[in-house]
Amino acid sequence: MSKEVMKEILEGNEKYNSKVGIWDIIKKGQSPKITLVTCSDSRISGHIFDKDLVNFVFHVRNIGNQITNNFGSVDYGVHHLHTPILMILGHTECGAIKASQSDFSKESTEIKKELYPLYFNLGKCTFNKSDAKYFSLLAQHNVDTQVEEAMERYGTEHNFIVGAIFDIHNHFSDREGRVVITNINGIKEEGELEKHPLLAGIESALLKVKVKRIE
Repeated sequence: MSKEVMKEILEGNEKYNSKVGIWDIIKKGQSPKITLVTCSDSRISGHIFDKDLVNFVFHVRNIGNQITNNFGSVDYGVHHLHTPILMILGHTECGAIKASQSDFSKESTEIKKELYPLYFNLGKCTFNKSDAKYFSLLAQHNVDTQVEEAMERYGTEHNFIVGAIFDIHNHFSDREGRVVITNINGIKEEGELEKHPLLAGIESALLKVKVKRIE
C-alpha cells in the first residue's frame, strides 16, 4: 500500500510541475492573497476553490481550525505577507469537534492540548444534541469563536477576518461541497453579510447560497 501511495505522489507531482507555468514567478518569493486557517482534515484541499493555490494561499492547518494553536504562523501571514483576508474555514461533522465532546482521556498529551480549547469553548453551547446538524452547529460556533479571537489579536482596520464553513454534508445548503460565508469581522446576520463591502460585486443569486448560517 505504501509503495503505491508513494508512486502516486511522485508521478502526480511530475505531471503537475510540467503543466503549471508559474515557476519563474514564484522563484522570486511568495505573494499570497489570503491567510487560510483550516482543519487538517484530508477532505479539505485547495481544489475546493477551483483554483491552483500555489502562491495564492498562505495555508495554516491544525485539527479543529484553531487560530490560537498557530498564532505564530498566522502572524506571519497577516503581518509579514500582508494578506488582506484572514479566513478561518471550518467544516461540517468535524472529527476534532466530535472528539472534543467525547472522552479523549486516553489520547496523547499533544492531542489533548489541541482538544481542550474546543472542549471548553464548545461545552458551553446549548444546542439540541439530538439535532442531526448538532456537530455542524458546533463547527459554526467554533468558527465564530476563532473569528472573535482573531479580531482581538489583529483588529479589522486593515484586514477582513472571514469565517466560513466547507459544507461537506449539505447542512447549510442544498448541495454538498459549498464553501459558505458565516461571519465577516464579527457580523453574523445573513442580511448584513450579503451587504458587506467585501462581497460587493457578487451576484445576488450567488450570495443567497454562499452566505448561510444554521440555527
